[in-house]
Amino acid sequence: NAVQGDTPCRTVLPVLCLRPASQPVPAGQESMLGTAWTGGELAATEEVMGALLESEAAASARCAQAFGPGWRMAGTRDAPGGSRQLAGLRGGGLLPRPGQRYWVAAPGSGANCWAP
Repeated sequence: NAVQGDTPCRTVLPVLCLRPASQPVPAGQESMLGTAWTGGELAATEEVMGALLESEAAASARCAQAFGPGWRMAGTRDAPGGSRQLAGLRGGGLLPRPGQRYWVAAPGSGANCWAP
């Protein structure tokens, strides 16, 4: 739940990272990715307990440490059209398992473990 959160903070998941860009949706994928396409590259960190992510900045620092400058934590604001799924060019650490979940930022809501 992107508004209230639905994953216990003791859960261990990778952080979903984004390197923003303006890449077009790959040819032939428009109908599947249109509303969720970030235009950037997605990658995932090693798994971490959500309670250890003290802020979006701390999670973004994990992304930059794992993948280099320009990487940050992906979030709900990165999904055009209000989609709850993100799509982008595939970077490192992404697990091709259906239903795989990641820690993402949900600014302005109470959904993140660091939220009051």
